[in-house]
Amino acid sequence: MKDKTINIRMSEELFNLLTLKAKAIGKSNSEFIREAIQETEVKQSNSKDISRLIASLNHIGNNINQITKAINIAKLQNKLVDIDFDDIENILTISKRYLKDISENN
Repeated sequence: MKDKTINIRMSEELFNLLTLKAKAIGKSNSEFIREAIQETEVKQSNSKDISRLIASLNHIGNNINQITKAINIAKLQNKLVDIDFDDIENILTISKRYLKDISENN
C-alpha cells in the first residue's frame, strides 16, 4: 500500500535525466525511483579507510608540490638541466607506493 508521500527538489537537468531514464524503460518517474530504491545496495563507508586515503592523497600532493617547486626554482636559476632527477624519481616512486597502498587496501 502506497500511503506515504515525499517531495524532493532537484535541478531541471536532473529532473530531465530522471524522466529520460524512466521513459527509456517504460516507467513513470515515481516507479523508477521506487525501483531504484529497492534495487540499490547501500555500502557503509569505513571512516578509517577514508582517513587513510585522505592522508595518502595529502602525501602525494606534497610530493607533487616538492617536484613543482624544484622545477620552478631550477627554471628561475636557469639550471633546469641541472635538476637532480634522482630526487624527482624518488618522490614519484614514493607517490606510486602510496597509490599502490591505496588500491590494495580498498
